[in-house]
Amino acid sequence: MRVEINVNPLGWGHSGIGTYLANVIPILQSDRAMQLSYTADRKIDRLALAGAAVVNPRIQNLKTQTAWEAVSYPLHTLKTKADVIHLPYHCASSWSGGRRVLTIHDCSLWENQQQLSRSKLLYRQLLKFASKQAHIVLTDSIYSKTQIERLFGIASDRIIVHPLAASPDLAVPRSADTVQQFRSRFDLAKPYILYAGGTAPHKGILQLVRAYTLLDEDVRMAFDLVLVGQFNQATAHHLPIFDAVSGLSGRGRVVMTGSLTQEDLGTAYHAANLFVFPSFYEGFGLSPLEAMACGAPVIASNRTSIPEVVGDAAIVVDPEDCTALAAAIASVVGSLELQQSMRMKSLERAKEFSWTRTAQVIGSAYAAALK
Repeated sequence: MRVEINVNPLGWGHSGIGTYLANVIPILQSDRAMQLSYTADRKIDRLALAGAAVVNPRIQNLKTQTAWEAVSYPLHTLKTKADVIHLPYHCASSWSGGRRVLTIHDCSLWENQQQLSRSKLLYRQLLKFASKQAHIVLTDSIYSKTQIERLFGIASDRIIVHPLAASPDLAVPRSADTVQQFRSRFDLAKPYILYAGGTAPHKGILQLVRAYTLLDEDVRMAFDLVLVGQFNQATAHHLPIFDAVSGLSGRGRVVMTGSLTQEDLGTAYHAANLFVFPSFYEGFGLSPLEAMACGAPVIASNRTSIPEVVGDAAIVVDPEDCTALAAAIASVVGSLELQQSMRMKSLERAKEFSWTRTAQVIGSAYAAALK
C-alpha cells in the first residue's frame, strides 16, 4: 500500500499535531506492508524524512493556505498516484489522486463561539466540505466523533477514533540535578502548581489564576503557580490574566516561563506538585495525559473530551466555578498522602494510551479507505 502523508504540521514547532505526527510516523515506517512518502509546502527537517516532496507555493497566510490545500496539493497527488492520501490536520483538500483519510482533531472552529473573520468562515465551510468528501475520518476521542457526526452529518462507520498518547521522552524520569537546574533557571525555590497547554481564551487560564487568588494566603505563600506558554501584554485576552496576577500584590507568586522545549516541559511536569488543566474545550486534551505520564497529580475540567482522557485518575471540576477549582487545589496541595495516591493513579492511567496503538488504528483506517 502506497501512502502519502501531508506533513506540514511538522513545520509548526511543537504543536499538538506536530507531536502526533512525530510519534506515529516512525511506527508506521516499520510496517513493511506500507510504502510511505511525505509532502509539505516547505523542507521539513524534523524526523529527517527521506525524499519528502515540497509543493510550491509556500503557505504564508490563510488565503495562500486555502489555495494550496484546495488546488496545489491535490494536483500534486494526481502525479504521485499514492493509494491513500493522509491529511493529518484540518486540511481543506476535498479531492486528490488517492483515497483520502482526514484527521479532524477537534471541532473548535464550530464549537467555540469566537468572532470569525470572513476568510475564516469561508475556510470553515471548505473544511466541512472536505470532511464530507473524505473516505475515512480519524478523530481523537469519542466526544469529537459525536460532534463530527452532529455538525457534518457524516455516518458513524466512516469515523474512526484513535486516542493519542504522551511522548515517551516526556515520561523519562529526570535526575535531581536536571530538576534543580530547571528550578534555578526559573527561580522556583518553592513547590509549585503547574499549567501547560496553550494560551487561547478557551484554555481557562484566567479562571485558574482567579482560583489561585482564592486560596488561603498561607497556601499561596507556600506554592507558586507556574504558567507555561507565551503570554503577551499586546494580546487582548491575556490582559485580564496580567491584571489578576498583579492583584496578588506579593501574596503569592505566578511565574510565566514562556514557551519551553520538550525537555524542559517534561522536567516541569515531573517536578510539579500538581498539574491543573481548566480548559473549556478540547478535542482530546493531551496536556493532562502528558502530566499523568510524568506522575503528576491532575485536576482537570469536566468539559468535552477531558473526562474521557483522565478517567477516574484525576479530580474533575467545572472550570467556570473558581471557588470549586480553588477548593480542589487546596485539597491536593494540602495532603502529601493524596498527592502520592494521585501520582500512582496518573501513571497507571497513562499506561492505557500508546502511540503504537494510535498508529495501528491509523493503519487500519488506510485499509478501510481502500475499501
